[in-house]
Amino acid sequence: MTQGDGLSDSVMVSGDALVASSGQDDSLDYSGDAASKNPVVTPQFGDFYDPRPQEDGARRIIAYLLIGLLWFVVGGMFVLLAFGSIKVIDIKEFAVVLGPIVTLVSAATGFYYGTKSTVPSNNA
Repeated sequence: MTQGDGLSDSVMVSGDALVASSGQDDSLDYSGDAASKNPVVTPQFGDFYDPRPQEDGARRIIAYLLIGLLWFVVGGMFVLLAFGSIKVIDIKEFAVVLGPIVTLVSAATGFYYGTKSTVPSNNA
């Protein structure tokens, strides 16, 4: 951008071409744009909504992340033990971290697989 006679110059995008304007109204006017090929359908009051597909995906991601966290902590313990950074006697100190993680992973995976088995299948 350059400074001319006190008016700020700007560049506006119009279609695929760049159009320079100087001192004009910089508001964008989309009234002449063509309608979208895929219009957005807004939900109406009373429409049916099924959150199960999103819930299932979120539960799966959470369960996998927590299992990965458990593997990371246990693997880290074994790596530290293998390289001699900790001794076998010191592993009991990891119980402070490992206990709650095992409980959390057990509850999350149990909830994920428990709700997955109670969802009725459409193959009946």
